[in-house]
Amino acid sequence: MNIKTSNKSASVGNEWQYNLHVSRIQALLILFEIDIVNHDKQITIENFKQSGWKHRNLSDFACTIIDGVRNNLESIDDEISKSATDWPVDQISMIDKNILRIAIYEIMIYNKTPVGASINEAVELANFFGSENSSKFVNGVLGSIFK
Repeated sequence: MNIKTSNKSASVGNEWQYNLHVSRIQALLILFEIDIVNHDKQITIENFKQSGWKHRNLSDFACTIIDGVRNNLESIDDEISKSATDWPVDQISMIDKNILRIAIYEIMIYNKTPVGASINEAVELANFFGSENSSKFVNGVLGSIFK
């Protein structure tokens, strides 16, 4: 894919997708820490930036996700509750819950990520960070919301 910028074209491909993937991981790790230890968002972000992780420089997209999820937490969690009727939101694992929150935010509020791409990314994150059944659970909840 080529994007026109002034009179030049910039090739966008795997590197661009990789950067979005890393941004989602950054957002997931920060949202998870905020939930698990109840740290202030800004302190959590500063701690993250000082970590030894190679991708510790927070992207703009990660910040957008973090702020968007935190600012819309109630409505996002309501969507999860409606679709995961057998699992009260407070009983869903913190990692699965934040993966769902990111995907729901991206699709319903941010509204710039294709539904399929966001669901695929969420399932991939659940495969990597979640438990044995996380990817099926995440896929099922998101599939129920965005059928």
